[in-house]
Amino acid sequence: MPSIQFDYRGQTYNADVTDNFLQLTDDEQKKKLVAGLGTDPTVERKKEEGGFLHYLSMLNRPAQAFWGGVKETKLGGDIHEALGGIDTTPNEGFLTGAKRGWMGEEEIRTQDFLDPSLPGWYRGIWGFVGDVLMDPLTYAGGAIGSTLYRAGRGIRAATPPQAARWLQTIKDNDIVQDISRNLNIPLGQSKKVKGVARLSAEQKNRIEKELSQELPKLHKWMEDKARTSGQSVEVVRSAFRNWMDRPAMHSKKSPTGWRKKHEDELRKRLSKVIGDDGIREANAWEGKLTQFLKEEQAAGIFVHGLIMRHYFPRFTTPAGREAIDKGKLAEEFIPSGPGDIEDPLLFFGKEPYRHPRTWEGTLDEQNMMKVERLGGTATRNPADIPYENTFFHTDPTIAIGQRYVDHAASMQKKWFIDEITDSGRAFNTAKGTKEIKPFIGVGRWMRRNPDDPAIVEQRILNEAGEFEWKPITEDMSEWVSVKGVPDKYLDEKAILKEAEEIEQAAYGNAIAVDKMLPKDALRVAREKRRAFLIEKGKISMVFKAPKQVAKQIEQELEMMGAINLGNKEIQKFIKYFDAIQNPWKAWTLAVRPAYHTRNAIGNIFNAYIVTGLGSNLPKAVETFADAAKLQYYARFEGRELLRRGMHDRLTKTGKPIRGKGLKTMPKIDDAEWVADDFAGTGYSMNQISNEGLDRGINAGHYRKDVVRDEMENIEYMQGRGKYQKAQRIIGMENPAIKFGFAVGGTIEGNARYAIFLNTLRRIKQGDDLAWVAPDGRKVMLSEFGKGDNVFWTTEMKELPGGKFSQVRRLMTKDDAAFDVAANQVKEALFDYSDLSKFERNWMKRVMPFYTWTRKNFPVQFKHLILNPQRAEKLNLAKEQFEYDSGDLTLSSLGAFWGKRAPVFLGGEKKGVVKAFTLLNTIPLAEFQRLWHPKQLLLEMTTPFPKEIFEQLNNYDTFRESEITEFENQSKDLFGVALPVKLWKLSQLLVPLVELNRWNPAGVFGEQTVDPETGQQMTTKGWGGWGAYREGNPADISEAARWVRFFSGARVYDINLQKQIYFANKNVTGDLGRLKTKLKWAQARGENRRTRQLLRAIAAIERQGYTEGTL
Repeated sequence: MPSIQFDYRGQTYNADVTDNFLQLTDDEQKKKLVAGLGTDPTVERKKEEGGFLHYLSMLNRPAQAFWGGVKETKLGGDIHEALGGIDTTPNEGFLTGAKRGWMGEEEIRTQDFLDPSLPGWYRGIWGFVGDVLMDPLTYAGGAIGSTLYRAGRGIRAATPPQAARWLQTIKDNDIVQDISRNLNIPLGQSKKVKGVARLSAEQKNRIEKELSQELPKLHKWMEDKARTSGQSVEVVRSAFRNWMDRPAMHSKKSPTGWRKKHEDELRKRLSKVIGDDGIREANAWEGKLTQFLKEEQAAGIFVHGLIMRHYFPRFTTPAGREAIDKGKLAEEFIPSGPGDIEDPLLFFGKEPYRHPRTWEGTLDEQNMMKVERLGGTATRNPADIPYENTFFHTDPTIAIGQRYVDHAASMQKKWFIDEITDSGRAFNTAKGTKEIKPFIGVGRWMRRNPDDPAIVEQRILNEAGEFEWKPITEDMSEWVSVKGVPDKYLDEKAILKEAEEIEQAAYGNAIAVDKMLPKDALRVAREKRRAFLIEKGKISMVFKAPKQVAKQIEQELEMMGAINLGNKEIQKFIKYFDAIQNPWKAWTLAVRPAYHTRNAIGNIFNAYIVTGLGSNLPKAVETFADAAKLQYYARFEGRELLRRGMHDRLTKTGKPIRGKGLKTMPKIDDAEWVADDFAGTGYSMNQISNEGLDRGINAGHYRKDVVRDEMENIEYMQGRGKYQKAQRIIGMENPAIKFGFAVGGTIEGNARYAIFLNTLRRIKQGDDLAWVAPDGRKVMLSEFGKGDNVFWTTEMKELPGGKFSQVRRLMTKDDAAFDVAANQVKEALFDYSDLSKFERNWMKRVMPFYTWTRKNFPVQFKHLILNPQRAEKLNLAKEQFEYDSGDLTLSSLGAFWGKRAPVFLGGEKKGVVKAFTLLNTIPLAEFQRLWHPKQLLLEMTTPFPKEIFEQLNNYDTFRESEITEFENQSKDLFGVALPVKLWKLSQLLVPLVELNRWNPAGVFGEQTVDPETGQQMTTKGWGGWGAYREGNPADISEAARWVRFFSGARVYDINLQKQIYFANKNVTGDLGRLKTKLKWAQARGENRRTRQLLRAIAAIERQGYTEGTL
C-alpha cells in the first residue's frame, strides 16, 4: 500500500493510502488527510461555542467513541484502510481511539469512505443511511429513554421519608401552588380537577361538532329556498322564524291559548313563502331545540316548564347588548344569575331561553317594542327595522347557532360540576350498585346535623356503595366553599316538582278566575313560586375543598364561563386590545404561504419526534395519504350525494370553474365510510372522525390560537358582527384570511389525523400505551378494566317517549384507545385550548404566540430524553450537509449567525460558505433561543406597546439606533418612499415585509451586490418612476425569491473573511471614521450618501450578515 508524508501545523505525519487516493486532487487529498487527523485545518475547534446544535451532536459521541476505538485495533484499522479511510496514527489501541471519539477530537463518517467525485446529494443520502445504521443509539435509544424514566421513578420511590415530607411541604406551599396553577401545571389533587375538566370538554365538543355540520346546512337551505321561490333571503328567514315563534299553549285549559285553527291559518300563510317542506324544516329544528331543553332538564339544569314548545331563541344583537350595557334597557327578559332563589339548583349564565317570556308577543313584536322604547321610530313592519337597530337576532342561523353554543357550554359546566363533586342525577347509589361509584374525591359535601346543629358532618361513600353522613373528626380549617358550585337543598327534587306545580296552578287561576293579562298572571305565579321556595328550600349541604383545590375548580369554571371573577374595566380593556392584536395575529399567520409550509414541516417533524410516525417512511407516507382520504370523506360526511350537491350548487350560482374543478374530485363510496378497519385501525372512517372530533383533536393553531367569543363568532360568520365591515376589510372576516386559515387548517389537520390513525393502528397491533385516567393515574391499556382500573362515565340517554336521562356506564377499552390516540395528537401538535386562566388572559396577550413556545419546549425536552435516537437523526442529517464545509465556530460566523442554528452547505469558495437556518422550521432547533433568553423574550413580546414607546422616543430597540437619523429621511416599501417612522410601523405587518422581499420581476427596484468587489448597486422601482431600493437587504436571485416566498426556504452566503474582519479589526476606529463622514453628508444634504453610510455603519454594528431579516 502506498505511503505519503505531509506537514500540518509544524508537525510531519506519515499516512498509508490507497491507489484511488492518489488519483484525487490536492484539495481532496488534503481534506481526507485532515479528516484522518480529526482536525479542521482552518480553525481551532471550539465546539462549546456552537449552541444547541453542538450539544445535540453529543448524542453521537458514544457511536464515535465505539467506532474510533474499533479503528485503532488491528482488525478495525485494516478494515478502515480497505474501505478507503486514512489513519495517520494506526493501532493506538481501543481506549485511545474511544477517548478521541468521546471527546469529539475525531469523527468517522460514512462519507469518509465514499468517492468524493460523486454528487454531493448522492453522498449525503448514503452517508446519512450509513451513519444511522452505524449508530448504536438507533437500536438502543428507546430502551435508554425508558431506563432513564424508570430510574427517575425509582429515585422518587426511594426518597427517604423525611426528604419526601420536606419536598411535599414545598409543593403544598401556597406560592408554589399558585405559580404551578398559573403555568397550567396543577399539583396534587388539583391534577384530578384538571383531568375532569379535560374530559368535560368532550361534552362540549360533541355538540359543537354537530353545530359545525348542521348550521351550514340551515344556511344553505335558506339560500336555496330563496333562490327557488323567488323570495329574498330575509323574507324566507322571517317566515321560518315566525312559524317557530308561534305562541305556545301554556295550558290546555287556557282560554287565551291558540286553538288549532289559528295555527292552521298561520301555516297556510307562511307555507306560501317557504312551502310545506319549509314548515317541516322548521319543525325539525323546533324538535332539536326541544331536545336541548329536555337534555338540560335531565342533567339537572333548571329549565322553566312554560317554554318547552314553540319558542324561537332570543339572543341579543350587538346593538341590544350595547343598550343593556349602557343602561338604556332593563334586562327584564334575563334572570339575575347565580344565587337567585328562583333557581335553587344551578344557573350558569344569562340564558333567556330557560325562562318564560316576560314580554308577550312574537320576536318581531318585541323587536318593534324595544326600538320604540330606545327612542327609535315606531313601526308596524319588522322589515323596516335596520339590522343595526334590532334588539334580538332575527336570522334563524344566528339564533339557533348561538343556542347550540350556549347549550354546549351549559352541558359542559354541569357535567364538570357533577363529576368534580361526585354528585348529579346519574349517581343513583344503592345496595348492589356499589361498583358504580364516584372516584374523584377532591372535596366533600358538608352539613350541620339536623338534630344537633353544633355537629358538622361530611358525606362519605360506605362499603355498600351508599352515601352516609359522618361527623368530621379531622382538621378541615383550610377547606373552603367553592365559587360556582351551588349549595344543595333539602329534598331538592321533590321541592322543585312541587314549586313547578304551584306556579302552573297559580298561572292558570290568574288567567281563568282573576282574568289577568298573561304578563300579570306570570308575575303572580312566579311570586308564589318564590315564596314557596323561600319557605321550603333550606340549604342542606355545602361543597368544600382544600383551598388550592378550590382555586383550581374555580379556575376551570371561570374558563368555562360559569363564573366571572374579573374586573369589568379590565375586561373592557382586554376586549379593545384583542380587537387590535387578533387581526394582526391573523394576518401574520394566515396569508403567508411560507408560514404554512414551515408549519407543515414542523408538524411532520414533531409527529416523528413524539410518536415515531416516520420511522417506517413508506408506511408514514401511506398514513398521511389515509389521513387525507379521511379528511376528504369527512368533508362530505361520507356521502356522495353531498359531494354532488356541492358541485350542482356551485354550478347553478355561476361558478363553473370551481364546479368543473370539483367534478374532477374523487367520488365518495358511501359504503367505505362505514366499513370496518380503515387503515388497519379496526374502526370505520365514520367512527374515527366522530371520536376524534369529540376529543378535540382539531384544536390546532388555526382553530384555537386566534380566539374570540364563540357567540360573536357565530354573528361574524353570518355577516352580522358588530364591526362587520371593518372585520371584512382588515379583520378576521377578510376573505384572504379565511382562505389562508382554511388551507392552513387542512394541512395541519392532515398531520393531526395521521397521528390519530397511526396511534390507533399501533394499539391494534399490540402496542401497550398508557391511558391517563380522570383521577390522574396512568393505566396501561393491557390493564384497563381489570382490578381497580375500572372507570365510569356519565352520558345522556334517550328514553321511550322522547325523554332523556343521565346514566352511568362503564368506560370501554375503545374509549381508552381513542383517548390515548387523541392525547398523542395533542402532545405532538399541541392543544392550543389547554391553558391556565393566567396564560389565556395574560400571557397570550403579552406574547401573541406564547402557546406554541409554551408547549414546544417541554415536549421537545421530554422526548429528547425518552427517544434520543429520533433527535439524533437531525444531527446526522446536519453532518451530511456540513461534511464538505468542516466545523465552523462562532468566531468564524460572528454573533448573528451563531444565534441562528445554521446548517452549512458544501465547502468554502472564495471565503464564502452557503448556509440555511433551522429556526422557525424545525421545532427542536428552537432550543437555540434559550441560549439568548433576553432576545427570546423580546421576540415573543407583543409589538404594540413596544412600537408606541419606540415611536414616541424615536428609538429602535432592535437596531439600537434612532429611527429618524436625519431630516427628511425615508425608506422604500413596494418601490414607494415612506417617511422612516411610517416605514418602521409597516414592518409590524409581516405579509407586507414578505411581499416587499418577494419583489416579483424586480418591480419594486433592485439592490444587488457585486460578488467580487462587494459594491452595492440599486435601481428605482416601477420602471424608474419609484424610489431607489435602498431600505432593504440586498435582493437575491429572482428564482430564490419565489422559493423563499412560498416555502420560507432560503440559502444565505456567509462571507467568512468579512466575519473574521468584524471579529478582529479595530471596529471602534472604523465606526468613528464612518460616523465622521456621515456628519459631513448630513450637513451637505446628501441624502443618498447618508443612507449608504448608515447601511455601512449598521453592517459593522450588526456584523455584516447578508440579510438581516429571516
